[in-house]
Amino acid sequence: MNEVIRSRVDFKKLRRFSQSALEKGALHTKIISTKTIITAPWVRLKCQYFCENFGKNVICPPNAPNYNEMKSILGYYERAILVHGSDKSTVTRIALETEKESYLSGFYRAFALGAGPCKLSPDDVIPEIIENNSKSRPLMEAVGIDVFQTARNNGFRIEILYSPDIRPHYFSLILIE
Repeated sequence: MNEVIRSRVDFKKLRRFSQSALEKGALHTKIISTKTIITAPWVRLKCQYFCENFGKNVICPPNAPNYNEMKSILGYYERAILVHGSDKSTVTRIALETEKESYLSGFYRAFALGAGPCKLSPDDVIPEIIENNSKSRPLMEAVGIDVFQTARNNGFRIEILYSPDIRPHYFSLILIE
């Protein structure tokens, strides 16, 4: 059995990455414990039965890790930065840029997950995410993360868009260890 080796997380650096994400256009960011990230098998059903892109690209199921794999991966991290915004492409771009910034600062395990919902269209996703494998990252929903519960666990108010008057909320995540 592989032992999870943890490094001491430098909160000063995490706060700097969080602030940088705000400067790039995030509405809010929060440094969170990975124990507050919820994975569930039902989340993948949304991809499988509601999205015509299921199985068609690297960031979608079944190519993306499933919820059990993601739950195992989360065990290698103690902290993450949850990024909140009003535009999913912007929030995903911010996550990718913050991942790179974190990696170059010595956090070699940094890994970003993009914002959904997963229904991809040319207007929804930065084209280079699909076309350039080095920038391809699965969306939170694609790996079985219950974004609603994860956001709520961390103090964000998020609700179903049952009316056009409700402002959408999008979240991306950067795992940092």
